Amino acid sequence: MFVAHGLYKLSFDFGAADDYRARLEQVREQQKLMLKNGQASICATTWTIDGNAAKGRKMIKDQLKLLLRAFNGECDAAISKVRYDNIESMINRMQRSFEAINKTGSVNQCQITHTYLRAKLDELELVHGYQERLQAEREEQRQIREQMREEEKAARELEKAEREAAKQEGRLAEQLARAEADAAKAREVGAQNEQLMQRVEDLKRQLEVAKELHQRAISRAQLTRPATST
Repeated sequence: MFVAHGLYKLSFDFGAADDYRARLEQVREQQKLMLKNGQASICATTWTIDGNAAKGRKMIKDQLKLLLRAFNGECDAAISKVRYDNIESMINRMQRSFEAINKTGSVNQCQITHTYLRAKLDELELVHGYQERLQAEREEQRQIREQMREEEKAARELEKAEREAAKQEGRLAEQLARAEADAAKAREVGAQNEQLMQRVEDLKRQLEVAKELHQRAISRAQLTRPATST
């Protein structure tokens, strides 16, 4: 019966969203009940064909069935195309179809009810709500990925700074060792070289600064690394 009216089995994929699927099935069951009880479409008059009321009833039944098939087809098309950002255009599309199809049926005073239109709009809005939720989840995942990329970039920069600080500390340590060796040799021969001694002191201060910078770089780099379980 329902296929004859263009109301097919639910085919929208809600994935793991059981709450949306359950609510959509409720809406679809409501639509089936309206079709069964004659609440989805009506004819405002009684028709006879060649004086035969039965033929008139059959004509109206077929007419209403055609209207519903056309309307349900248009609604299914709108629902299949609804996204998180186009609900208004899909609502307008469904309402225009409702008006156009009812205009066609007005010749025989046949029409789809506003109650049934509301039920189809409920279905549309429910699917749209699910699309909005999917979009929110996609946006959340995008932000997480972006944050991870930024954190990875920052970690690489800090690790690079740590390596550079270690190299600078190593270079200054080597220079200090050579300067101290030169000063020791000078003392062995009883020579005093003020410039050499000043060089040693300068290198010591520079090395202390380099060690402090290296330690800070290590600390910052460690803050960006994921904790490991022991």
